Amino acid sequence: MTLKNIFIATILLAAVGASWLLLKRPPADDSAGDQQSATGYYLRGAVIEGTDLDGSRLYTLTAGTIRQQPVGNSVTLQDVDLEFAGGDEQPWRLTADNGSIPAAGDLIELFGNVQLEETLFIGPEKTIVRTPELAVDLRAKLATTDAEVRIERGNYLLEAVGLRADLKDRKLSLQSKVHGNFLP
Repeated sequence: MTLKNIFIATILLAAVGASWLLLKRPPADDSAGDQQSATGYYLRGAVIEGTDLDGSRLYTLTAGTIRQQPVGNSVTLQDVDLEFAGGDEQPWRLTADNGSIPAAGDLIELFGNVQLEETLFIGPEKTIVRTPELAVDLRAKLATTDAEVRIERGNYLLEAVGLRADLKDRKLSLQSKVHGNFLP
């Protein structure tokens, strides 16, 4: 065997060995790509306009972050500010630390320091409703909760458990354990 043949045989053996090592190696970890596809879309500082069936503005949703969960296609929200146009009057303003929108999209669930604000009566003072959680049905134009509720307007204070707010007709109904203070 000549020196040239030994050299060619060595190179061929090295190529076969390298191929075998490459094929035997476990696949590269692509968890970053999997994680990105597992979270769906992600938006920061987003503003979403929702419209009613006739095309008129129904709500404006602003959130610090919006993240789609591909399993179930629900959406999670952080730092939520929702302006809901219930009719021709001044819109309701709802804020919360967090929220979620199920896949159907007709309901926005707010939780964590939820505040609902509206000028319900004549005068400069706003009516502020505070609760830990609130579900807003966009099509029915209703906001409901079974949690504790605190309604403030100037020196007036009402506390209750449970609330049904008709956002279109501007009516608040307290469900139970209603207590109030009306100071001059």
